Amino acid sequence: MIGGPGEPAGPVVVSAPEMLCVDRLTPVIRELRHQHPGIQLLFRSNPSGALDADVRRALANGDVDAAFVVEEWMRLPPRLRTGAE
Repeated sequence: MIGGPGEPAGPVVVSAPEMLCVDRLTPVIRELRHQHPGIQLLFRSNPSGALDADVRRALANGDVDAAFVVEEWMRLPPRLRTGAE
């Protein structure tokens, strides 16, 4: 949906592990709300954090607009992980 002239607006459903939302996405969410107040973020919990069949199906069906997963990131060598400690 579009609000005002060219301004994004409306619901955006995001699938993400709760831990990721709390630890990493809080500043991203805050900035998104600041820059695009017309967007309503709705979160759908993905406890495993995996890009499993349920998440893939939800994306394919349009039940979820975007998904954050940690499974693939965890498989990368530590030197390639963004934000690795």
